[in-house]
Amino acid sequence: MAASIVKSAVHKLCWQALVLIALHHCYCHNSIAIAQEVPCCFIFGDSLVDNGNNNQLLSLARADYPPYGIDFPAGPSGRFSNGKTTADVITELLGFDNYIPPYAAAAGEDVLKGVNYASAAAGIRDDTGRHLGERISFSGQVRNHQDTMGTEETAAKHLSKCIYSFGLGSNDYLNNYFVPLVYTTALEFTPEEYADDLIRTYTGHLQVSELDTSFNYYTILHLNSRIGSLVLLNLVDGADYVQVWSEEVCVDWSRTRWV
Repeated sequence: MAASIVKSAVHKLCWQALVLIALHHCYCHNSIAIAQEVPCCFIFGDSLVDNGNNNQLLSLARADYPPYGIDFPAGPSGRFSNGKTTADVITELLGFDNYIPPYAAAAGEDVLKGVNYASAAAGIRDDTGRHLGERISFSGQVRNHQDTMGTEETAAKHLSKCIYSFGLGSNDYLNNYFVPLVYTTALEFTPEEYADDLIRTYTGHLQVSELDTSFNYYTILHLNSRIGSLVLLNLVDGADYVQVWSEEVCVDWSRTRWV
């Protein structure tokens, strides 16, 4: 399995195009139904979707200054983009009135519509990105989500209707495995072993946090940057499985799923 993930080079644009086209199709035909069916969206990830969680951290991985945000209405906001992130566009197409707020600024009833926990330089491993300063690793993002939602039964019912977006893994290579002067992972693991270790760690965080039991009806999309691949993780009635898809399969799936 590790070898197939390492060798599968599905570009970021494949994931983006698939999701945007699918959501655009649904939004154009029945935007009200989409808004009602998806009351909230929770985002976990790195700089691809970070929208301000690193702004107050002692980190080199910050984007709260120009030229970031030059095309964004609010100016530099912490987004590693001149304007919107992919997460912003997706939530717009889903019918949300406002962008999903960053965890650092989310409060009150805003959290019921979703929270963005993403942190630039974050990875699946806790040590990933440490040479860049403070960041919120995947385990930290999961803990923040637990603190936000609590364990009440009403919260569990609400969460089961939400969309969850996960996008980590690239930094575990770019800011860990491929930086042997700082990290020892390249000496400790072969590429295949390292991929397996990331999968175990990733799955472990979901299981320990019981996030994997919250998704009975919705698909989890895992977004990696170009170095990674598209992973579709389905959880149905407690049974989970992982699929790594090629671009052709992505297109076929979008046709059967949304058309």
